[in-house]
Order: sequence, then structure tokens, then C-alpha cells
Amino acid sequence: MNVVEQKAFLNLDLELRSREDLTPLATYFESRAIVLFNGFSNDIFQLTVEPLIGGLNESPQACTEELLQTISKLPVAHMKLFRDCDTRMFDYGFERCTQAPPVVADILATQLSKMSLLGIDLRVTIYPQHADSPEREIVS
Repeated sequence: MNVVEQKAFLNLDLELRSREDLTPLATYFESRAIVLFNGFSNDIFQLTVEPLIGGLNESPQACTEELLQTISKLPVAHMKLFRDCDTRMFDYGFERCTQAPPVVADILATQLSKMSLLGIDLRVTIYPQHADSPEREIVS
């Protein structure tokens, strides 16, 4: 049976918000992740990064592991800046799929435990499906 399915998992972002300049963290992440934004906005410093492995062809679990490993290797001064952030969030982005089976995104208890120890909150963002979104055909 041929089923046309919209891709569901889009990406994982690490979002950081702080009253301190996050440029040292952005510099650290530049060679280890994709820095999407680093700057001052809405009266707070913000940094958003994605894992280098990308979300489009990877699982949420693989992206989570990639970012957790990158964060766990932060030098001591950078880890202090990370821990001092007012917001530390993993934001999992999904595209709404209307013609597909349910989307399952397993995040292992070990990963959730590491996130908890690092004070990382979890958010799920579901984006509207766009008519021009790339499709892939699943043949079963």
C-alpha cells in the first residue's frame, strides 16, 4: 500500500534566555551546533541552536542525544553561564500531519533525567501543515 506522508519531526532547538550576554556560549556552539540566533531581544539575551546532525532526517531521540552530549562537554565557565540562564529549553518542532499515522517521538528516561539535571525544560511546537511542504512516499 502506498501512503503519502508529510514529514512530521522538523527539528530540535535549544533555546536559552539570560540577563547575561550569551556570546561565549554562542562561540562555543559555533563549531558544535548550528547557531540560529544570538542577540539581545525583548530586554533579554537570547541564544538558539540546533544540533549539527539536523532534524530533517534524524529522530528526536538522536537530536536530543547530540545536544545533551554537546552541553555535557561545556567548559566550567560556560557551564556556569548555561546554568545561570533564566530559560533552558529543548523545543521539539513537528509539522501537523493530517494524512499520516500518529507521530511518535520517544525521548528516553535517561535523556529526560539528563535534561532534568541540567534544568532543561521540554516544549513541543506543532507547526501548521503547508501545501508546499516537501512530501515523501512511504511504501509498505
